[in-house]
Amino acid sequence: MRSRRFRIKATTLSVAGILVLIDANGMAMAQTRPAGPPPAGATNDDSVQAGLADIVVTAQRRAENLQDVPISISIASSEQIQQSGRFDTSALSSISPSVTFVQGTDASGSSFNIRGVSSLSLTGGIQPSVGLVIDGVSIARQGEFVTDLSDIDRIEILSGPQGTLFGKNSTAGVIQIITKRPEDSFSASVEGTATTDSEYVGRAMVNAPIGDGAAVRLNGYYRKQKALIPNLGLGPDVYGEESYGFSGKLSAQLSDNVRFLLSSDYRHRDSTYGVNILILPSSEPLGSAQQAITLVPIRPGTFKVGNDSRNYDRNRGWSVSGQLDWDISDALSLVSVTAYRDFKYDYNIDIDGFNVGVQRGSGFRPNPTGYPIENIDPIDGRAPKRDSYFSQEFRLNYKADKLDVVGGVYYQHLKNDVDNSIPLILDGAFALGDPSLAGVKFYSNPIVDSRTKDDTASIFGDVTYHVADTLSLIGGLRFNYEKIRVIYHRDEYFNPVVPFFNPITLENSAPPAFTVDYDRSDKLTNLSGRAGIRWEPSSNETFYFTYARGYKGPAVDVSYSSTGGATAITRPEIANAFELGAKLRMFDNKVRLNLAIYAQRIKDIQQTSVVPGTVNQRLQNSGDLRSRGVEASLDVALATGLTFNGGLAYTDATYRGGIVTCDPAIQTQCVGGLQDLTGMRAIGAPEWKGNAGLIYKNDLPSLPVGMTARINYAWVDKIQYTLGNDPDTVEPSHGLLDVSLGITDDGGRWDLMFFVKNLTNDKYYASRQRANFFITRAFGTVARDYKRYGGVTLRTRF
Repeated sequence: MRSRRFRIKATTLSVAGILVLIDANGMAMAQTRPAGPPPAGATNDDSVQAGLADIVVTAQRRAENLQDVPISISIASSEQIQQSGRFDTSALSSISPSVTFVQGTDASGSSFNIRGVSSLSLTGGIQPSVGLVIDGVSIARQGEFVTDLSDIDRIEILSGPQGTLFGKNSTAGVIQIITKRPEDSFSASVEGTATTDSEYVGRAMVNAPIGDGAAVRLNGYYRKQKALIPNLGLGPDVYGEESYGFSGKLSAQLSDNVRFLLSSDYRHRDSTYGVNILILPSSEPLGSAQQAITLVPIRPGTFKVGNDSRNYDRNRGWSVSGQLDWDISDALSLVSVTAYRDFKYDYNIDIDGFNVGVQRGSGFRPNPTGYPIENIDPIDGRAPKRDSYFSQEFRLNYKADKLDVVGGVYYQHLKNDVDNSIPLILDGAFALGDPSLAGVKFYSNPIVDSRTKDDTASIFGDVTYHVADTLSLIGGLRFNYEKIRVIYHRDEYFNPVVPFFNPITLENSAPPAFTVDYDRSDKLTNLSGRAGIRWEPSSNETFYFTYARGYKGPAVDVSYSSTGGATAITRPEIANAFELGAKLRMFDNKVRLNLAIYAQRIKDIQQTSVVPGTVNQRLQNSGDLRSRGVEASLDVALATGLTFNGGLAYTDATYRGGIVTCDPAIQTQCVGGLQDLTGMRAIGAPEWKGNAGLIYKNDLPSLPVGMTARINYAWVDKIQYTLGNDPDTVEPSHGLLDVSLGITDDGGRWDLMFFVKNLTNDKYYASRQRANFFITRAFGTVARDYKRYGGVTLRTRF
C-alpha cells in the first residue's frame, strides 16, 4: 500500500513540475486572446497556417475552443474515425486512452469505462455510469451504446462527473456524438469497404437544399461480416454480424433568428458476438467432465467454440427528435430538444458451452459422457427486453461581457420491460447432491417478467463569471427528482423431465416450484453541481481547478435470483471529484499539451457478481470506489504535413468496503464465506492505457492525387473483469498497431484507403468472466480486431 501511495504522489509531483516549467515557457510566448471560437466542429484557418488547427467543442453546451474548457476532453474527428477502419462505438477504446470498452454477452451487458468507473449487468436493470449523448439526446440505457458511427462530425469524450449540464448517469463521464447536419448546397457520397476476412460495408449519403432556408440530409449503411470464430459443434460459427440502418434530417430556417431540425433514424443489428469462449475448465469434479465432453481444448488462446446452439444478439431501434434554436437577442438564445426513442433487443446463447443439449423440433442431442448440464435452445430467444422513453429539454444560453450562463429544465419518462429465462436440463446428482439421482434428468428454468418505470425531472444552471480578462469563476447546480417503480414476477421451475417436459416442443406441464412477486418503488432527490476557477495568463495557457458532484440513478434487481427485499432497488451512486488541469499551446501553436490530475470517490458503487455455482448474477451496492489518476494528451506539428498525436491515462481505481459471496476457488480476503473487496482493483479499469500516432499528408504536386498515411499504436495494461480479484479473469496487457494509406484525387471526387488492423496479430480477449462449477472457471469474449485483418475503402463524392 505504501508503494502505491508513493507512486501516486510521485506522479502528481512530476506532473505539477511539468506544469510549472511549461508555464514559464508559455508566459514567454503570451499573445492577445482571440475574440471567440468559430462554430462548433470548425477549425481556425489562421491556426492551421501557424500550426495545429483549433478544435471547437460543445462540452459546456455552447461552442468554445477546446483549450478554453476546464474539463479533460478527448476528441475523435470524422477523419480519425474513417481512418480507424472501425464502424461502431466500440472503436473509441482504441482511439482514446480515456475510454475502455467491455464486450458483454449481449448489447445490454456491454459497457464503457472512464476513470475506472463503469456499469455492468447481463440481466438489465442498471443505469449507465458513462453518459452517451447523441445530437443532444441522452441515451437512457446501455443496450443502445453499441451504435454505428455513420455520418459523424465529431465525438467528444468528457472525463469525470458531468451531472450539472448533462444530468444523471454521468458520474464517470460523457461520450457526446455529434452527427453532420444538412447543408445548403448539394452533395452526395457512396463508399464501400471490403476486408481480408470477409467483411463488407456499404454507405451512402445525399444532402440537398429543398427550398429557401431548408435542406435535407439522408444517410444509410449496410454491413455484413463473416463469423470470425469457428464452431466445431453442431451450431453455426460465431462472432459475425449483419446490420443496417438509415437516418434522415430536415433543417429549416423558420425566420431570421429561428431554426428547426427534425431528425429520425432506424437501426437493426443481428450479431453473434458475445458467445462464451472457454478459457479454463471448472474446478473439480465438474472440470474432468468438461474435459471429457469438449470438442475444443479448454485453454487460453484457443479462440474456437464447440457448442450446438444457434447463438445471437439481436436488436433494433428507432428514434425521432426535434430541435428548435431561437436567437432571442444577441446575448440570449433558447434551445428546445424533444425526443422519443424505442429499442428492442434479445439474445440466445449456449449456456453449457458444449455440444450437448435440447433443441426445439430435434429433442435431446447425444450426450455420451452424461454431462450433467444441458442447454435448452428455444430458437426464438430467451431474454427479450425493450426500452422506450420520451425526453424534453429547454435550455437558455446567455452571454455578456463578464457572464456565460446556461440554464434549463429537463424531463424524461422511461419504460423498461425485461423478460429473462435460463432453461436447462440438469442431472439430479449434480443439481441436488444426491448420488442416487445420477442419470435422472430435471428441468430447471427461472422465468422472469419485470416492468420498470422511471420518471426524471430536473432544473439546472451553470455560470462562468469572468472576474478579469485572465480569471474566471465557475459554478453550477442541478436539482434532480427521480421516481422509479419496478413490478417483478418470477416462476421458478424445477421438476423431473419425465413425465412433464416435452423435448420436441420444449413445453413443460409441471407447475412452478415457487414464485416471487413484488412491487417496489422509490422517490429520490439529489443536488449535483460543480465549482471551480480558471486562470488564462495568455491565449496559449489555461489552468483550472474544479470540484464536481454527480448522481447516478438507482438500479433495479431484475435478475434470476432477486427476492424483492431491501436490495430490489439499490441506492444511487454519488460521485465527488476534484480535478486540476492545464491546457497549453507552445512553439507558435505547433505543440498542444493537455494535462489533468484528478481524484474522485463514487459512494455506493453499483456492481454485479456471479453467485458461486450458478449463472445467476447478483446486483448490489459494492461499497465505495476511489479513483485517482492522470490524463495527458499531446499533439505536435512536426513538419509540413506531419503530425504526432498521443495520449496517456493512469488510473488507480479500487474498492472500499464492498462485500460479495466468496467463490470456493478464491479465498482472498474471505471470512465466513464473504469476501471483502477493499483494495481490489475496479472492474474493467487498466492502470495504464495509452496511444501514439503519426499522420503524414502530402499533396504530391507532380501528381493529380494526394496521399495520407497513418500509423497508430494503442496499448492497454492488464484488466480485471470480475469482482473478487480472481487471477483467471485478468486479461494481460496487449498492444494494437494499426496502419492506413489513403489516396485522394485533387478535386476531392474520390479517395481510396488501404488499412491493416492489429498488424502484429497480438490476440486478446475483450472480457473475461467466471461461472465456476457451472459454465467454466474462466470464459471470455473477443472484439472485432482481436486478430490481424486488412481492408480497403473506396469513397466517391458528387
